[in-house]
Amino acid sequence: MNLSGALLKLSAWRIQLPLLGLGGFLYVSHSLNSGFTREAVRLGLANWAFAQLLYLADAYAAPDEDSFNDTALPEAGVPVPLLAAGLIATAAYIFSFEGQWVFPVFGGLLIGLYSAPALGKFRLKNYAVPKVLINSALFTAAVVLSPAVQRYGLSAAVLGSAAVSGLVIFAAALGLTILLDVRDAAGDAAAGIRTLPVILGELPCAAAVALAAAGGAALAFKGGHSLGALFSLAVGAFAAFSPGKGRAYFEGWLAALNLLLLGSLALKAVR
Repeated sequence: MNLSGALLKLSAWRIQLPLLGLGGFLYVSHSLNSGFTREAVRLGLANWAFAQLLYLADAYAAPDEDSFNDTALPEAGVPVPLLAAGLIATAAYIFSFEGQWVFPVFGGLLIGLYSAPALGKFRLKNYAVPKVLINSALFTAAVVLSPAVQRYGLSAAVLGSAAVSGLVIFAAALGLTILLDVRDAAGDAAAGIRTLPVILGELPCAAAVALAAAGGAALAFKGGHSLGALFSLAVGAFAAFSPGKGRAYFEGWLAALNLLLLGSLALKAVR
């Protein structure tokens, strides 16, 4: 199998964003705890498993836009009872960590409202603003709020602090979500899903993300955050060339972002 074929195979199972979330969780947790702890690694893996199952649930729904956008998507998907059991078991394990209920509760509730084809035109996935906000908020909850709650406990102060400190992560997730909508613009338009690239066009949306990423990189460099700057530059380059590209291009860039984050985690581990 060539590289493009391998990337498309990964695309069918949607593993890249959950892995990016796992890397982000471990990075934030390391910063909060001045190192990696076994409990943090266990929680990070549980959050990753839950996010991956949510993505598979969205894939299982196999709405029209997914069939259009990705012909490699397995038609049968994962059996519903097995998928439901996995989500319930993983959520129960996450609940066993003190204060860790926000991500599994809201993730589980929203996936039904977000993905279920039975909701027809009322699916939240059909509308640009809810679509990007839900994806970005859940990503931020898993990457920023979850490790903060594990370190300091769940309180109004922690929620407020996580909301403020998570704005950068939220913005990055927002940009990536828009880029994935650029990737799927043709299929979304055919299925009647009004994403930002469908409404405004692929090129303007990609250009906006590229410019925002460049600005974020400049601010990160100024603040001494080298990883944030490199990540922003990578997202900007990703966005600049994204219009009209196939799924393999997007999977390749997501894999590159994962490798960048993995390299940073490896450096933290050996220091």
